[in-house]
Amino acid sequence: MSLDDYIPQLARPANVEQLAKALGVATQIFTFIADNSEPERIYRRHLIPKRAVRALPSVPVEDARGIVTLSLDSFDLSKYRVVWEAHSPVIKHAHKSAARVLERYLSRPGALFPHEAAFGYVKGRSTRHNARRHVGAKRLLSADIQDFFPSITLARVELALEAAGLQPAVTNALGRFLTIEGSLPLGLNASPMIANLVATPLDHDLSALAKEWGLTYTRYADDITLSGDGELPTREIIETVLKRHFFRLNKSKFRTSKLGQKHYVTGLSVADKAAPHAPRAMKHKLRQELYYIEKFGFLEHLSRGGEGGTEQHNVNRLDGTVNYVSSIEPRLAHRLRAAWKKVCDENDIAKSFEPRPVIQLRPASWFVDEAEIVHPDGTRLLALCLADVLEPGRLDTELRTLFAEEAGDAFGTADPLSIIQKGLHWSDATWSQREAVVKLIAASPVRVMVAMAPLTSPSEYTTTYTDLLCEILETALKIADDAEIAIHVEENRSKVSKADVQGAVTRAYTELETKNQRRPLQAPEVNIVSKGATPCCCVPDTVLGALHRYAVSRKDGKEGSLAVTLFERLRNHYSVIFDHHANKIYHHRSPFKRW
Repeated sequence: MSLDDYIPQLARPANVEQLAKALGVATQIFTFIADNSEPERIYRRHLIPKRAVRALPSVPVEDARGIVTLSLDSFDLSKYRVVWEAHSPVIKHAHKSAARVLERYLSRPGALFPHEAAFGYVKGRSTRHNARRHVGAKRLLSADIQDFFPSITLARVELALEAAGLQPAVTNALGRFLTIEGSLPLGLNASPMIANLVATPLDHDLSALAKEWGLTYTRYADDITLSGDGELPTREIIETVLKRHFFRLNKSKFRTSKLGQKHYVTGLSVADKAAPHAPRAMKHKLRQELYYIEKFGFLEHLSRGGEGGTEQHNVNRLDGTVNYVSSIEPRLAHRLRAAWKKVCDENDIAKSFEPRPVIQLRPASWFVDEAEIVHPDGTRLLALCLADVLEPGRLDTELRTLFAEEAGDAFGTADPLSIIQKGLHWSDATWSQREAVVKLIAASPVRVMVAMAPLTSPSEYTTTYTDLLCEILETALKIADDAEIAIHVEENRSKVSKADVQGAVTRAYTELETKNQRRPLQAPEVNIVSKGATPCCCVPDTVLGALHRYAVSRKDGKEGSLAVTLFERLRNHYSVIFDHHANKIYHHRSPFKRW
């Protein structure tokens, strides 16, 4: 296996503890989710009106504390999709981490997943890519799988995971972790990927059917499309194939059309042989709105047009429509975006997302540390890390236990008193100590953000530090509007003072406040601490050390292998990496590569 294409080997874990560790989830959290028989304890249930009944309201059935506010008896559930949301950051992190590891394993080279005909919820594929496969076809067949997600049961998930190579001893536990009330839920991170996995045999059969009939087949989630210039299969044929794979056809949505009639695939017109097009009605309405806003002004247009929702809601709606049409039809993008920018500038409006109403704020602990590192081209960089530790009390205890074990090691080379007083620093630790700390952090709910920039001279240290911290905070604060935040910064009086840090925090918070962007109710509190007194301070230090060693590691040699392995254990914890030296932003869709 190449170290440049590292894949977690999920075929190896033979018990729940090994599996949880591989997924980057603490065992007790994994088992708590898998064994939970009351979903309302850890999830919030939303009722979303189905497309045909959008006049109905969207309904969160539980509030942020899981308290039922509306009775399900008062709703016709057949008209709604049930969407689940984990309201605890720890549960959310567990599902995100597991989904990312599963995706890397399932889509490994040679696994033939996702199927080439599957376009929904697949990286690099979209509704436009799906529709492009059918442009210019004379005949079109559209079908819909009824209750796609709910029909995927726990047993079917287990069988799909086992077929993907996981050991039978762990597939039931993982299946229970991924399902709610015995079926695959809408809303959880891994659900779309698992749905595609379960539907892969269906994709094989429908692809074979399409080849036999001289047609093109694609599937976008529960939307099935077959197209070509010849005859199309009957509804009964499609229904038979679906039944073979334990899916049901939604007979009310089965449709065939000929060129000249409405030819739509995943909402896009495919009548033109050159490319898909956004719906004509959508483009007409958008051009009309932009014209009237320019003529009467934004607020006057809203009052004349009777558009519902707040002013900001309509700004966001129009901004989204402009971006959507531009992405579908690139030839229109420049003109549309220029017109929208002119409207925004003249009316002093901009897309933003106001803080959400929160019943009870959650406490959040962020830990900040920095390191000076050297790029292979000789450039000295200042790297700064913010670690959002979701269970600081538990991780503090586990780290103290580890520090005590290392201090008492009769064969250890580190100074035991230094370990007890200062904790383990990456630069001073042995590779075995680094691995022990990394394993603890990897199985803990921790989210990290990193920013790095060239450090041209020692005199610019403080300025570079505060600029990097501001950049991270502008992202971190947007997703923490439900929190009361305490930022813990490792003591570094010689270069950065508490006043410097507080100034950066105030600057980032004020910027979001001025733009009315999503943010906490108040600016975070800043504390200057030491690693020894606050063991969680070693988290950003470890994260930066692992990132640096991975970035400069050689492709051969034992140390290179260790550096890659340690970084890969932590990879899912890196939310974003701002690299100003390379002018790149890395995240889960664009992962960090070695220098």
